[in-house]
Amino acid sequence: MKGIITHRSHDTNFSFKDFAVPTAKTDEAIIEVTSVSINPGNLKNALTEKDGYTPGWDFSGIIVKESLDGNSPKVGDPVIGMLTSGAWKEQIVVPNKLLSVVSDDTDLKTAAALPIVGLTALYALQKGNFLLNKNILITGSTGGVGYFAHQLAHLAGANHYGVVRNPDKQNKILKTGAKKVYLYSDFGESQDKQKFDLIIDSLGGDMINILMQKLYPYGKLISVGNMLSDKVVIDYGNLLNTGGRSFERFYLGEEIKHRAIKKDLKYLSELLAQEKIDLDTLQFNWKNINEITKKILHGSLKGKVILNIKE
Repeated sequence: MKGIITHRSHDTNFSFKDFAVPTAKTDEAIIEVTSVSINPGNLKNALTEKDGYTPGWDFSGIIVKESLDGNSPKVGDPVIGMLTSGAWKEQIVVPNKLLSVVSDDTDLKTAAALPIVGLTALYALQKGNFLLNKNILITGSTGGVGYFAHQLAHLAGANHYGVVRNPDKQNKILKTGAKKVYLYSDFGESQDKQKFDLIIDSLGGDMINILMQKLYPYGKLISVGNMLSDKVVIDYGNLLNTGGRSFERFYLGEEIKHRAIKKDLKYLSELLAQEKIDLDTLQFNWKNINEITKKILHGSLKGKVILNIKE
């Protein structure tokens, strides 16, 4: 059984390694992996690990061995799920609570992108409570989480707005039903007086101060990413005469401790199967891992990237 590990040389970051067939605990199932996704955060983290580390968070596949406690999907069932690491292998062991069956008509290759971006978008939006007719701003609109959040916000009846860097991408976000799509280069200087009940931000850095001023009183800013900078300095002077605005750092690892992951993954996969949402993935054979990740790191490959193990 093969898997991908970190292995740095003068021109590569990853290599393939032979692994023993996995063994499972009582509450774990064994999955033959169809596809995995590349998440920017996971890729960044992988490159800080020692050689021999296997990356990989979300995946799709087929159950090849049920859990001994009888609570897993059945052999042959198509599933999606997530791990904290180690998904980039031909077979993996996964706790039942992090797995969900998907319908037979679900495209498993595309569905591999669903767990991380889908759950992040879903849980971040749920922090806005009842979304019908609320004004929601989503930054990083063309990213995996942003694009998904726009679609979920539209299904929930929200008035959603976006922020993009590339003017050529504005129309893509408008097609999700967005009321307006701002250009990032103009956003900080914009005289637009629009206020928001909820902001889902993937940018971080100095953008946080600009966004806090865009909130209605008692509005919420949910930070799901830090594309601009890991550091945020809050300009408290901008908040002195405004009450109730809140800032929350979102961390999916904490959210899944008290969420119904199986139920929520099932819901998201049904939306995908019913074509109510679009994941807009870029798919490649996993054998090309070094070529693909180089392009991602150099910024020449943008989008939600899927590695297909089973073609």
